[in-house]
Amino acid sequence: MAKVSFFAWDDAKTSLYWLVPCSSKTDKYEKIIKAKKDKHRPTDAIKVVTIQGRKCALLFQDMFPICEKYIKGQYIRGGQEVYIADPKMVNSLEKTAKKVVNLLRRGICFTPTQPNVQAIEQQMQDEMVIGK
Repeated sequence: MAKVSFFAWDDAKTSLYWLVPCSSKTDKYEKIIKAKKDKHRPTDAIKVVTIQGRKCALLFQDMFPICEKYIKGQYIRGGQEVYIADPKMVNSLEKTAKKVVNLLRRGICFTPTQPNVQAIEQQMQDEMVIGK
């Protein structure tokens, strides 16, 4: 089973987590960001950051909601928990997550293969009600 890491944002409005996939293909995503900037287009959907000394791309364009029960635990690398220590970076990433979630809830699509996150969000909320 492949291990996948995410940036998780806790949505206080719904009590769901929104998971933002991390990618190590930073060169690929830096080119995409540059192309968007060159065309004067927004680049909020992808952020390239350094987390504990490793560069990664956070793909807000692919974020999705999930119930806590589906989260196995915090990502561990080399026996150490992986986390973002800089509160300013966390605040900035959470701000971006809120902005993108609001766009997704309005039906904005970032990629042609984007799943219906509105339906997933409703399904996760339904599961939370049933689980109580």
